[in-house]
Amino acid sequence: MSATSPKASFGPALQDALRRLRTGRLKILIPPPVGLFRRWPKAHFHGTAEFFYQTGGATDFDCPGDAFRVSRGEVCIIPSGVPHAETRVNLSTDYAALVAMHNATGFTLLNAIADDLGRIGNRELTNFNGPCGQRAFGFLEEAATASAVDPSLRRAFITSLVEAFLLALLSDLAQDSPPLVMEHSSPLASKARKHVLAQLTDPQLSVAGIARQLSCHPDHLSRIFQKNVGATLGEWILRERIQSAKSLLAQSHHNVSEVCWACGFSSPSYFIRVFRARTGSTPGQFRTSAQTHAKMG
Repeated sequence: MSATSPKASFGPALQDALRRLRTGRLKILIPPPVGLFRRWPKAHFHGTAEFFYQTGGATDFDCPGDAFRVSRGEVCIIPSGVPHAETRVNLSTDYAALVAMHNATGFTLLNAIADDLGRIGNRELTNFNGPCGQRAFGFLEEAATASAVDPSLRRAFITSLVEAFLLALLSDLAQDSPPLVMEHSSPLASKARKHVLAQLTDPQLSVAGIARQLSCHPDHLSRIFQKNVGATLGEWILRERIQSAKSLLAQSHHNVSEVCWACGFSSPSYFIRVFRARTGSTPGQFRTSAQTHAKMG
């Protein structure tokens, strides 16, 4: 965790977005729900909606149903399952963005920046256990799928949900909601785990990429991580993806291929093979069992 408090790291940008929203100056962009849970060149997607507030420069998004630019002071909501590729753009100010993502135990906030080669990285990243923020991602999903709302009411409907989302996150920050505790003694191992949790759905996630973001050598990172966690970083990434897959498989509206892509696996066949090796059942068998237990419960 950084020397500055989460409130100081993320609060100002969230407050700025809220002020813009309440004064009618916040543009909200939402790509259409096209190509859901499907592979898209150089893109990834999430199992829940993602909030993106541009605080510097701009981001060019490429999605199956649209390509657009998010400029400074604008918001993009990526609906669950929408593949998106991002390209950073430096304008009068350098690229910077606040990103909020749901995770299995709460939510993640990160301040994104880009290096000299245009690769997007994280200047500040914290995982939270905040209950308000975790539930608030349901507001984002409602806003992202508001096409069925009467056109005369749609903007008010979306802005109200985005306001509720921002207030929920600010509420957790104001109460100093504790960040997700990392059980490792090494700061490097803890930072690596936080970065992995924030990028788990990205098929390009790798030990080398995490090491680059943490400004260390991959071999050094792997040694430190295994010493502190008892598993290699690559194995731990796989373990977390399996846990994420289990959660998605329990939701009947996701098929096996969709779960595969949503968890960052390279192909359905590889996903099925790895899942069976680690759980003793295929994804389909696991889903059937989970649904049976849910009905009995």
